[in-house]
This record gives sequence, structure tokens and C-alpha cells, in this order.
Amino acid sequence: MEKIKSLLDHIRALESELQTINDEIENEKGSFFNTIVENSPGFISIVQENKFVFINSAGLQLLGLEKTAPVIGYEIFDFFHSENRVELEKQLQSALNKEKRKPVIVKMLHKKLSWFDVELSSTSFNYNREPSILLICRDVTHEYESIRISQQEEKLRTDILNSFDELIAFYEPDHKIKWLNNSAKKQLGIEDNSYIGKQCYKVWYNSSDPCKSCPVVDVSYESSERITTRGDKRSWLVRHTPLVDSAGKISGYIEFSSDITVKLELESELKKSRERLQKAEVVASLAHFEHDIEKNLKLWSPGAYPILGLPHNEDYLKNVDFLSNLHSDDAERASSLLEKAYREELGFDLVYRIIDSNGIEKTLHGIGEVQKGKHGSRKFFGTMQDITHILKLKKKLAEEEDKYKKLADFSPMGICIGDDCSINYMNDTLLHTLGYNSVEELSRSGIENILFPEDMHIVTHILKHFKEGTINFPEKKVVRIVRKDESIRHLEIFVTDCTIDNKLYLQAITQDITAEMEIEHIRKKLAADALYINQKNKITLEIRNELDKIISTQKGIPKNTFQKIYDIIGSYERLDDDWQILKTHFEQIHPNFFTRLNQEYPCLSVNDIKHCACIKLNFDTKETARFFNVKPDSIQMSRVRLKKKLVLSETTDLRSFILNF
Repeated sequence: MEKIKSLLDHIRALESELQTINDEIENEKGSFFNTIVENSPGFISIVQENKFVFINSAGLQLLGLEKTAPVIGYEIFDFFHSENRVELEKQLQSALNKEKRKPVIVKMLHKKLSWFDVELSSTSFNYNREPSILLICRDVTHEYESIRISQQEEKLRTDILNSFDELIAFYEPDHKIKWLNNSAKKQLGIEDNSYIGKQCYKVWYNSSDPCKSCPVVDVSYESSERITTRGDKRSWLVRHTPLVDSAGKISGYIEFSSDITVKLELESELKKSRERLQKAEVVASLAHFEHDIEKNLKLWSPGAYPILGLPHNEDYLKNVDFLSNLHSDDAERASSLLEKAYREELGFDLVYRIIDSNGIEKTLHGIGEVQKGKHGSRKFFGTMQDITHILKLKKKLAEEEDKYKKLADFSPMGICIGDDCSINYMNDTLLHTLGYNSVEELSRSGIENILFPEDMHIVTHILKHFKEGTINFPEKKVVRIVRKDESIRHLEIFVTDCTIDNKLYLQAITQDITAEMEIEHIRKKLAADALYINQKNKITLEIRNELDKIISTQKGIPKNTFQKIYDIIGSYERLDDDWQILKTHFEQIHPNFFTRLNQEYPCLSVNDIKHCACIKLNFDTKETARFFNVKPDSIQMSRVRLKKKLVLSETTDLRSFILNF
């Protein structure tokens, strides 16, 4: 037993000695590890439960710290940007699980003042016999910044290319598409990158073969242009630029496609416009020319040939001396002005005559000026227009204007033209109506004095709105005027505007309607008289009927009791008095009506003529019956007899006949 006990003690002593040796070995290893870590130029730290338990000198330096106190025992999340927390948690958890994970780029805090980028990697580690995480960080601020700048520049270049309206594409030498900008993808109706690797001719033209004119087919080293059409029927200008690598081989092509449909249409329209201009010049007898003074080169437009009476041959016109065509009476003056314009660089505006190649005299209007070029060269630009026909027309127009002025002077209508201040023209008819001999005499008398005071506001209203430009033409008014002899006349005025020599005027066409106004007054008087007579006869008839009713119903009343009243009624029923009242006014409105009626139909009685007058006054049957103080049935019978006396057919209406007689 003692041997066993001694053996156990020996074993225990041996174990204690072994432990001591192990401790010494571990201490030596830790010292060796610490020496390596401390001297490492990189950031090295140990984390337990998300807290720093160790950080080397390089780590302190990277954080901008001198001591470990602000770090050891603090959570690592305090030293990293909050936006990286999730990524850090995943990195630490992967390390604890002994999972491999790629390094990540995160932001660390420098002295709690600024951020910098580090590449962080982690791995599982035992420290002081506790599970830990070894963090190794590398400052990649400048490196990452360069990458970021490069990415930004790449994005900027891409954004710039995507902002172009042009379709931009990059092709490999085998026609495969490597990249398209947004405009190209929009044109193709593509939103993703599914086009990459497809042949360009299949994508653009849905063709199984490359385009014959494509420079990629010929492996051209030169930039080229071509015009083509695609599925949308639009015209495209396609430019190819080859990309050559350092070995001198083509690595691809950049293609720019511009929609020139509108441009081609505009060029076509411009060509048509020039052709129309040339035709218009010929029709308008107008031409323009350019003369290079130093080189003595002349360029004439097509309109010059018919003006000079020459065939349309440019070579022929270059050899023509224009000055030799000048009329002898205008040659010296025109030549002098042209030479002065050449010499002193002045513009000129001249009317002159020429004798064309056919010996015909023509009058031209020329305008031109000398212009300096970039290198001191001088060119003379000018136009000339054959105004021979225009001058003839102006002469004829002047004659026509004189003729129309005479027509206006003798017009039966009054004509007046003026602005808001004065009268510029008044024809003889209106002057005669006003009783004056001339506009000057009228102006001396005072134009405002010719208007009837109560009608002054009508003219004032027209002038006010004409000056303000708010009048709606034409305006029709009736005003009274006071003649020179102080008699009053009625004028119907039709006011409108007119333009003479680019100036706006008021134009008034007047008609003396005094006689019409007087007739209208008599017509109203006649209507009032007729109404009065009809009402009077109606009342007297009603009174007589009432008296007859009283006598017939009240027995014992002698018939002569109301004789005096009957006599009064009879006196008011005398047709001759009423007839004379109507006849006086009737003949003023319808002169010679009775004379013609008696001449053409002498068989008519006095009552027949009165009946015709009632119809002419548009009386109806009842009104005519009251006028004659008879019953309507009697009037109907009278009209039958009257129609026979007038020898009218059964289909002829008596009323229409009398109204139109």
C-alpha cells in the first residue's frame, strides 16, 4: 500500500511539474504572439462578446488613439458606422460559427471625428481559453476612394451616353452587341440587357445576314457614314468608328445613329422652296446677284435672265457687262453710284433704266451694299426688280383714283372721310346737303355747329370708341344736322373704317332722309286719324244701338224723346267730314292714287274710291264697316261689286291688287 501511495504522490508531483512546464510554455507562446501582433503594421484586435479585449499599436494608430483605455471593454459597434452594423453582426456570427466569409468594406471612426474605409476580415480564435474573434482591418480609404471615383466616372460617362437622343451601340468584331444606350434600347423596345451577345443585324433589321454596306463586314479601319432605314420607316444617319487595341487590331466598333427623317424632309422642303423662290423671282421680275469685287466673279439668280432678255445660261451671263445695258440717260448717274458703293462700301437704292438684249427699254429698282469678308475680301450683294409694269400700273391706278374721286364727288350719297380730329375729305353731295361750298368753309364755321345738340352724343360715342379701337364696324345711325341756313335735315349715316396709305380713317356714307322722315310722320298721323275715325264711329254706333234698345224695351217712351241725341250722333257720322280728314294726309303718302284710279276706272263711284282707300290703308272688314257706319256683311257685298267694276278675275285678290296699285 505504501508503494502505491508513494507512486501516487510521485505521479502528482510529476503532474504538478508538467503543469508548471506547460504554463511556462504557454507564457512563452503568448509573449511570442504578442510580439508578432504588436509589431504587425496592420490593424489587429480580439473581440469577445462584441467587445474589444485586445488591440495592437497599429490599430490604435489607425483609430488615432494613443492608449487602449478608450477601446478595451467597449463594444466594437461604437467604432463603426451604424449603416454597417448588420454587416458586422453577420461577420462576427460567421466567425463564431467558424464559417468562411469574404472580407467586407466598412466605415470606422477616427478619433470620433471622421470616417474612413477599412477592409475587415474575421476568424474564430481562442484567447485566454475563451472563444474569441480575431479582427484584421486594412485601411483602404484611398484605394476605395479611387475605385469609387472610377465607378462615378464610369457612371457619369454612361449617364452622358444615355442622355443622348442618338442611338449609341458598341459591337464586337463579330457583330455581337456589347452595350446599348437608353435611346437605342427604347428604339428597340428593350428594357433589360437581353440584347447582349446578339448579332446587331438580327436585332436592328431582323435579318439573318449582315448589312452589305456595314463597315464591320469589310473590317474597315476608317470611320464611315451611311443612311439607312429601319422597321419604323424613318431615315437614320449611321456613323461607325473603329476601336483599335495596342496591338493594332480592331477590338470593336462604336455606332452612332441619328434620326434624320425630319432633316431630310426639311432639306426636301428647302429645295422645293428654292425652286419656288426661283419661279417667284421670274414671275415677280425680281433677281439677286453677288459680285466678288477682288476676283471679279459674279453670281446671278435665275430671275436675272428674263430681266436682261438673255437665255438661261450661267456661263453666258458671267461674261455680260451689266453697265453696258444701262440707258444712256441714266448710265453716268448709275455708274457713279455703283462705283461709289464699291469704293466707300456704301449701300445704294436706285431707280434706273436699261435696254435689254432685245432692245426693249425697262425700268429697274436696284438695292445693294458691299460687305467685308473674314480676310478683308469684299463682296457686293444686291437685288434688282423690273418695275416697268408696276410704274404703268401706278400711272393707271392714279388715273383710276382720279376717276373714282370724281365719281365720289358726283355720288348721290354723301361721303365723308376723317380721323378723330378733323375731316380729310367730303364730297360735293354732302357739302350741298349741309349748305356749304367747301370743307374749308365748313371748318371755319365750326364742324361741331352742324350737329343738332341733342344728337351730339351719337358722334361723340363713335369718335371715342374709334380712338380706343373698341368700335364694332359697321355702325348705322340717324342724326339731325343744322344746315348753314339753320334748317334741320335728317341724315342716315353708315359708319365704317378704311385704310389709306397705312393709316386708319373713319368713313361715313350719308343719305338725306328728311323727306322719308316727314312721310313717316304723315303716315303716323294718317294712322292716328284712321284709328280716331274708327273709334269715333264705333262709339256712336254703340250709343245709337243702346238708344234703340231702350226705346224698344221701355214701352211708353216716345220715339222723339232722344231725337236731340240722334241728331248729335248723326252729325258725328257724316262721312264727308271724316273723308276729307283722311284724304288730306292720304294724298301726301300716296300721291296721284285717286287721280290714277279715276283715270283708269271712271266707272267707280265716290264710295267705291273711299272703299279702295280703306283697303290701301290696310283696314280689315270690321274697320271698313265702322268707317262707312254699316254692317260687315254690307262691306263684303260692296267688295264683290268693286271687284267686278275693276274687271278683276276670280283668282285675283282684291286686297293685293289695291295695295300694289
